[in-house]
Amino acid sequence: MSELAGIVAAAVVGTARRSVDWSRVSQPLRGGTGEEAVEVLATAGRAAVAERAGSGLVTAGEPAEPAGPETLSAPGEQFLRLFTEALGSRRFDLIADGLRMLAARGRRLPIGAVVPVLELATGRRELRPLMAPVLGERGSWLARQNPAWRFAELLAPRVEDERIWTEGALGERVAWLAAVRASQPARARDLLAAALPGEPAGARIRLLELLTDGLAPVDEPLLEAALDDRSRPVRELAQSLLPRLTESAYTDRMRERVRDRLRRGRLGGWRVDLADLTAADERDGLIAVKGERPPGRRAMATLIGSIPIADWPALGGRSAVRMAGAEVTGGPGFETGLGIAAARERDGELALALLQDQELLDEELFDLTEVEAGDRLLGARIGRDVPTQWLAALGVRPWSPGLTETVLAWLESPQAGGGRPGVLALCGSHGSLQQRVDAAGRLRRMARGFPGPQQNQAFNAAMNLELRRGLAEALT
Repeated sequence: MSELAGIVAAAVVGTARRSVDWSRVSQPLRGGTGEEAVEVLATAGRAAVAERAGSGLVTAGEPAEPAGPETLSAPGEQFLRLFTEALGSRRFDLIADGLRMLAARGRRLPIGAVVPVLELATGRRELRPLMAPVLGERGSWLARQNPAWRFAELLAPRVEDERIWTEGALGERVAWLAAVRASQPARARDLLAAALPGEPAGARIRLLELLTDGLAPVDEPLLEAALDDRSRPVRELAQSLLPRLTESAYTDRMRERVRDRLRRGRLGGWRVDLADLTAADERDGLIAVKGERPPGRRAMATLIGSIPIADWPALGGRSAVRMAGAEVTGGPGFETGLGIAAARERDGELALALLQDQELLDEELFDLTEVEAGDRLLGARIGRDVPTQWLAALGVRPWSPGLTETVLAWLESPQAGGGRPGVLALCGSHGSLQQRVDAAGRLRRMARGFPGPQQNQAFNAAMNLELRRGLAEALT
């Protein structure tokens, strides 16, 4: 234990009444004046400043190299004022949007906002990747000086320093291997193959996830081996990535299963026979889940979701879009599987076909649709169904002017009722309404007729819109 408490006591009551054990005081704190009373006061002051600085007392070392010259310009006082207001009121969506705006315009955070954002990011991990391109030279320098701010997302790993891979924390190792994979994919694969058997399950998942970006046929052996991993989440990750390799052995096995198990049913329908699953089927993810309701959904979705969309005419005699409307027996999950394939291949036509009959609109599929067709579908659902059925889809992409008007008109209508809070929250966090100059005022006017809590939500949404619009204008 340090003698800091004793120093403070001596500074308060005087050295005549309280002595200090200087052997327990860190040498860098001592002034060496020779006069004990003066040294007590000076040492107490230095210790207090160090504690207020946030990282406690550290041994003096070589001074850090100064920050390099800034290469990005910072916005003016108007942006800083509005962004500081968003920070102070902890409007996290708005803070994230402000960081995205800066990055999109090639600007950096004003220096006055750097420390508050770094502090906020210690507990809000989702902000860290957004900060990296906008910290600037001085902001990056500050982040390196405080261990609490050295987020892996902000540090550019030195790929030549392999000690990070052998000695670093998991986040540092993942960031380092990602950098190696970007420039030397063969080296990254070799390192990954050698390390995976000795890693804990959580680390194996984090490291294998690096294959998601730039996945190539040469990565297949790593994923094929992961199908035998002792951890189920690792196996499931491999089962989700292998279908992206359309000529992989895994995909070929799934094609063969469809050929063996898909049969013509009555009245032009189909039957998929998933009885008697084998150990080989289970290895590839076709698992009969005990107690699953309805039974067979997961196995069916995994099988159908692994088939490339272009293969359906050869396998089933019709396109995937036409298969989406077919009657399929033998277990649920067929359309869920087609949705997995549509999301993987980003097929908007198949996504729209699947959405037509969905009670709850799938947000990932909706994001794939063309704007006009998707807005037409969503506009009809807003006028007909309760918000829980379409709200998730409403938030996935910018709104067209027509859809914006549909949303505002719905909020004003008696039909909105108790479903209004979720849409009001989305209005405040979604960037689309900032393009409508009248949106904030319209929300405030309509709020006068809302119940009390909904009034507060509407006013808060209007404030968010005004702040977001102000941030955008301050960058023009």
